[in-house]
Amino acid sequence: MLSMHIGNAIKPMISKNIEYLRRKSPIGCRDTTSLEFLRQQGVESFFSGCLTLLMQNTTKDAKRNEIIYLTDVNDEVRKLLPLEIQQKGILLAHNMNGAARLNKFSRFKAAYDLIEKYSKAKLVVTQRIHSALPCVAMGTPVIFINSPNMPGGGGTKSESSPRTQGFHELFYIVDLYKMSIDEAKVWLHNFDWHDPHPTPSSSLLKRLRATSWNIIRQKNALHEAALKFGVIPFPHFIPPDGNKQDLFHLIFTTKGTRVINLFHGKESVLSSLNWRHWRCIESIFYHHPFAKVIVHSNTLPHRTFGVLKESGYDIEVRRYNLTKMVNGTPAQSFMTGKYNEVKDGKYWYSHETDLLRMLILYKMGGVYMDIDVILVRSIRELPVNVVGYQSNGKIMNGAFMYFEKYHPFLNKSLEHFAKNYNQYSWAANGPLLITSILHSNNSAQYNVSVLDQLAFYMFPYYRVVDECFQQTSGKTFKKNMKIFKEKTFAVHLYSKYSAAQGLNQKLKEGTICKNLLNSFCVLCDKWY
Repeated sequence: MLSMHIGNAIKPMISKNIEYLRRKSPIGCRDTTSLEFLRQQGVESFFSGCLTLLMQNTTKDAKRNEIIYLTDVNDEVRKLLPLEIQQKGILLAHNMNGAARLNKFSRFKAAYDLIEKYSKAKLVVTQRIHSALPCVAMGTPVIFINSPNMPGGGGTKSESSPRTQGFHELFYIVDLYKMSIDEAKVWLHNFDWHDPHPTPSSSLLKRLRATSWNIIRQKNALHEAALKFGVIPFPHFIPPDGNKQDLFHLIFTTKGTRVINLFHGKESVLSSLNWRHWRCIESIFYHHPFAKVIVHSNTLPHRTFGVLKESGYDIEVRRYNLTKMVNGTPAQSFMTGKYNEVKDGKYWYSHETDLLRMLILYKMGGVYMDIDVILVRSIRELPVNVVGYQSNGKIMNGAFMYFEKYHPFLNKSLEHFAKNYNQYSWAANGPLLITSILHSNNSAQYNVSVLDQLAFYMFPYYRVVDECFQQTSGKTFKKNMKIFKEKTFAVHLYSKYSAAQGLNQKLKEGTICKNLLNSFCVLCDKWY
């Protein structure tokens, strides 16, 4: 079930029949008020938003006109608008009058005409939620007036309509519950009416689309119809800040890892890619919806992340050839010399990724993350050319690195790997290599920022299971929760030690990892 709204009038009836919804769970809720109600009733549920957010422009590449529509805006609200907008804004209403409203064809035509108008509009000002949401879906800028007695129902003089809860960040919003009349007039006067930009939160829009689409596509007929009629992939929106696209790299191999069956949609893929790995990728898109994510893997099928690509995210599985990648780098001598002697060694599966991540960053730049790292904050708050301590003042780790391509530190690391490769130590060519180069104040020499342990490795590997997956109270728990909420940029979960957590049963309620692994989702229909 998707996009369910539960109004106050039917809550008693729903409560009497709650077992039915429990059997059908998880339930997709149109608004967060309905979500809270169902969770209080013990029904597993998630925020899916309204299915109108899946709508697309009626005409491909339609050019926008200069029309501003005022849809179902009452006289009191219209008087708040600048005089020029009051005069040139075109009034629209969703309600139909007369015999036409009883004719099914007439109703469909009226709805289509509205959608066509909205798809080309410069801006829509409305008090009607089902005018605002389709506009957002089609990339049309919206000013939503949140006020009492809205058309469509909901909203008293003192309490905002539950029908709109969870959607506010999708729009430019004038909230008359929180703003005085004078404040609303000032806000509307200062708004850029000449060049309004689309939805302020493309991130939320993309997440809601992805969550709903992840369920819909599991029905073969619906998936095939969406492909046939060009509904998917959903359109990419232009980054609102105009900055260049953030680039993230992940490496995935099956060597040295536990192999399980992953069922995703209609496909069954034999791999060790489990839901925790998906959450790693989702956490990137949660904070960086316009990022490009490259998963470097010679084992994952190219179709693995189809649901994310169809939902408008930029992700690809890219094959790698180590021999070709080292060409023209300081590590080239390693492949022609030592490689054949050590490639079957006990730790090569790990050392290969140590080398590969350095090569990737050296040639492409961007962020490298281990696939058991969850991003907690935007990298825009980080300095470029950065690594972090795994234990303060002692060992650095390469599970999270952010570098410009061809950086001198990466050059030195590749050179060190080739000259000093140690096949007998798991950490020698990764953490210890990074530490040896950057210790003794050499980080300044290489223009590298080394952040303290809290930035990426707030949990020691030997305490990650207890402190992240088990603790729900106590002094250590409170300290860690404060770090998680205020300081850390990413959390390394050390799958080598915590891999079994959450794979066969729900994560423990109240733990930091329950929060971490469910807060930064993109495919949010599952609660782990």
